[in-house]
Amino acid sequence: MPHEGRAFAALAGKLAAEGLFVSTFHSVREGTSVLLELTLPDGPLRVHGVVGRPPMVGAAGFAVAFDALAPEGRARILAATGLATRATA
Repeated sequence: MPHEGRAFAALAGKLAAEGLFVSTFHSVREGTSVLLELTLPDGPLRVHGVVGRPPMVGAAGFAVAFDALAPEGRARILAATGLATRATA
């Protein structure tokens, strides 16, 4: 994940087609555009997003809302989270 011209690794949580939570002690300002490389079961996926508010004061991390996620990327995320099969059942 690039941050002020640098990249750092972080753990992702609460992955959804709309975005995710990045668990890290690095601070990134709300409104910052980021490029994420997600490691999904079927291979890496690069997505652009915008940093949102942390879910609570003092949280170790921040939310990212995906920006213009392509339908293929959305389908891959839904498949990785198991939501694609629930939506079609």
